[in-house]
Amino acid sequence: MAGLVQVVQKPLSTENPTEKDIKLSEGLMALMNAECLIPTQDESDRRVKSIGKLNEMVREFVRNVLDSKSLSDMPADDTTYRLRVFGSYRLDVHLPGADMDTLIVVVRQIDRKDMFTHLFDLLQSRPDISKLVKVEETRVPIIKFEMDGFEFDLAMVMLSYSTIPEDFDITDDRHLRNLDTQSVTSLNGARVTDTIQRVVPTMHTLKFAIRALKLWAKRRGVYKNVLGFLGGIAIEIMAARVAQLYPRALPSKLVHAFFASYAIWRWPQPVGLTDIRPSSHDLQFNVWGCPPTDLGDRRHLMPVITPCYPAQNATANVSRSTLRIMADEFHRGREITKRIEDGRAEWSELFELADHLSTYTHFLQVVAQAATREDYDAWKGFTEANLRHVVGGIERSPDAYLERAHPFQRSYVRPRGAGGGAA
Repeated sequence: MAGLVQVVQKPLSTENPTEKDIKLSEGLMALMNAECLIPTQDESDRRVKSIGKLNEMVREFVRNVLDSKSLSDMPADDTTYRLRVFGSYRLDVHLPGADMDTLIVVVRQIDRKDMFTHLFDLLQSRPDISKLVKVEETRVPIIKFEMDGFEFDLAMVMLSYSTIPEDFDITDDRHLRNLDTQSVTSLNGARVTDTIQRVVPTMHTLKFAIRALKLWAKRRGVYKNVLGFLGGIAIEIMAARVAQLYPRALPSKLVHAFFASYAIWRWPQPVGLTDIRPSSHDLQFNVWGCPPTDLGDRRHLMPVITPCYPAQNATANVSRSTLRIMADEFHRGREITKRIEDGRAEWSELFELADHLSTYTHFLQVVAQAATREDYDAWKGFTEANLRHVVGGIERSPDAYLERAHPFQRSYVRPRGAGGGAA
């Protein structure tokens, strides 16, 4: 819907970097290298090898399922399945050790039940797979596991085709026809990633700025979508919009422009990269802001909108408290990066660890603990996903005089003999 998102029509500046910009970016890159924010070549090679192994497992899974359904004449190749990597790894903005979001696209002869039976059993039989967990009852059903030291989130989408077209383009809206909501949501991650790559041609410089912004968000306690802060996709969209405004800017300029832009942003004016389309190819999925009178969407405080159909809000969990905290951090970032540009501060100041114990006077502690790592992971995930409801309840309480509530989560393992497992 034209006008709902302020789409960048033309850059604010196409000037080439100055000597000062180059020097500032060299300083930022030096800090990023010191913080080990850029994956090593060894890690990159191991990721490629792991994805290759996963592709062979998926091929075996597809072969087994087709044979079990008396479809042995169908090949297990790119006409019946595709394995896609998306998210931060696909954009090359991942931090060292980051997990990998992966998606299997299959033909209609294979269904999600096959994934949670045939594929799960196959993964379970392998000695190089650990921490294997099914997550079925969710918007994006996935299998989580660890392989070769990397964590994987594996989703699956069943297309309505009996054969995947040779020129299959995951961003083509026509492929959404006859898909259920879970498949559309699962497919959306890969579609968003590819759309960002298409609308932002300067990823070769933007990727370093995004890595720096992720470190900033983690150090300042404003990273994690489930807690009501910024997730990776929100940072990527917000930073990509800045890159559209300054297509020739180096990472240091992009980081400063990020804070300069969002310190004065008039929330809840949505941030986005493309116009919102109410429908496409006669498809009628739920789209953010359509109709404009939708009360649920109008309650969103800091909308960052995904750039493909059906558009969704990547920051729907933001609360009054977390918005105030992020607004303060945007202002702080703007002031520090301005002083860095003036030669009155160092990059390290931007990434100083937030001191919650000195900032706040009152604390509410929620402890989730379990005897085993498997139980703990499940319990922690549930607690983490619902912590924002605790914040919302406190905000709405007439008896609570509250300026802000800052949700903060930390994991650790109790020493042996201390009574209990992970907490």
